Amino acid sequence: MPKQLEVDSLYGLKFVSDPQISADGKLAAFVVSSVKDDKKGYEGRIYLSRNGRAAEVFSGGEKDASPRFSPDGSRLAFTRGVGEDKPQLFVMSLNGGEAQKLTKLKSGVSNPRFSRDGKKVAFLSRGDWEDTATKDGLPRVVTTLRYKLNGLGGAGIMAEEPAQLWVYDLESESCEQVSHHAVSVESFDWVDEDHLVFVAALSLEGSASWATRRS
Repeated sequence: MPKQLEVDSLYGLKFVSDPQISADGKLAAFVVSSVKDDKKGYEGRIYLSRNGRAAEVFSGGEKDASPRFSPDGSRLAFTRGVGEDKPQLFVMSLNGGEAQKLTKLKSGVSNPRFSRDGKKVAFLSRGDWEDTATKDGLPRVVTTLRYKLNGLGGAGIMAEEPAQLWVYDLESESCEQVSHHAVSVESFDWVDEDHLVFVAALSLEGSASWATRRS
């Protein structure tokens, strides 16, 4: 007989999200999130399945997310948050070893994606911008019509600094901001080894109007 679902049942639930398949179809990665043992927040780990076998824990962090395979399937890029720090970009070999931390941006990073040749990783970030209003407890001054969105951090208040496209070069170990748009970049993809396309609103108030630009 099925067990009755109760309020405390939430603590034992595991949530699977963001499935990713390698180019050759032999590998699958996904994120498993669950309530922490102390019941204060959630933790997320990346699981990896090889050749259709049962998935095993791949990453050892507590806040790992956004797994993305390199084109040749030899590495995995992902984001990891440590403690109270914002998530940063990490890359790890699928043959084992330690995950390599690539960024130290104060605002954190999101949505990593390898270039077509696997030599670069693009991602979104607000750079070293910090939301001082939340840290210092100061009143927040709103100057735009769109300022709040349910479900985001900071009680739903949208960040004042737009998210931009950044690229990390794995060979030179250098990181560069490549977009300078007035509004946050929403999505992007690689066109080839050196060019990206992205989607963003045309203006701060033009949420219904979108532009596609090659960077």
